[in-house]
Amino acid sequence: MKRILFVAMMMATAFLLTACGAQKTELDIGQQMVRDGDCAGAAPHLDAVIASPGSALNLAHAYFSKGKCAELAENYPEAYKNYYAAKVVGCYAVAHDEMISYNTYARSEYCQVTIPRKLQELEPKIGDKAKIEHIEGEVNNLLTAEYLKRFDKKPQ
Repeated sequence: MKRILFVAMMMATAFLLTACGAQKTELDIGQQMVRDGDCAGAAPHLDAVIASPGSALNLAHAYFSKGKCAELAENYPEAYKNYYAAKVVGCYAVAHDEMISYNTYARSEYCQVTIPRKLQELEPKIGDKAKIEHIEGEVNNLLTAEYLKRFDKKPQ
């Protein structure tokens, strides 16, 4: 009897662990849809993450995915806006990371090299320097330091 009860408990535990691991977040769903080429379907999921991100890195990933979709649609100002937002949030996360790790180095490369290179590629497609400055100003106003402080892990 004890063995049967033990086996039943182990099976229930395995089932619960499997069920918990199988749950996908809005970001997971949105990014998978982007990878599958369904940007229209991904948009509501990515917008939900942006509205309630949970972490700075989730916010950065959502903006980056939205930028990728806008770029694929050849909406270069929108792509620039979202990539720039991903850069602002990603660099903020790196600068305020409590613990330095290999992930921090990777994110630093992303915010200092990868995204700036993408922004440089988009600049000629937008063409107007004033429009680029306006987009950056818009994003900077939206993603103020006060807004981003909510993601800090360090005690204030």
